[in-house]
Amino acid sequence: MGRPKLLLEHGGKTLLAGAVERAGRVADRVIAVVGAYGDLYRPEAEWAGATVVDNPEWPEGLASSLRAGVSSLGEATEAALVILPDQPFITSGHLEALIARYRETDVPLVFSRYHSTLGPPALIARPLFPNVLKLRGDRGAKALAGGSGPYAEVTLPDGRDVDTPTDLDWLDT
Repeated sequence: MGRPKLLLEHGGKTLLAGAVERAGRVADRVIAVVGAYGDLYRPEAEWAGATVVDNPEWPEGLASSLRAGVSSLGEATEAALVILPDQPFITSGHLEALIARYRETDVPLVFSRYHSTLGPPALIARPLFPNVLKLRGDRGAKALAGGSGPYAEVTLPDGRDVDTPTDLDWLDT
């Protein structure tokens, strides 16, 4: 995007604040992992109610953010709900559905299915935390599905994300 996209507004708040708010409706604690633009994102995430974790290894890719987030969790954490703030059409209802599917199936990995693919938001249960800590590069939760056992999924009606300037055309639709 070439600028701090998580400070773009949608629905009267920044993408970052909206994601923290939605997560806060379903989670006991919200952690925002910041890397690039961390100095700009930190106050916004804290204002919205998140605990901020710095990721100095952010140039490596998505895996470093997952590692930073999981490393910050306490021993009592049963599972991590991983959401990306650049998906503004994710609802708290969808996040609740991921948690419900986890409880129904007792599998340690629950994905959202959209556009013929599996992706975030996703739920990763504690048994997979050691595997998350081994991820490297631009690999996310999907990398855990190959060989880590079964996974479940929940259909996501609108998984669009904001990645390019042309995506801004539909952001406020």
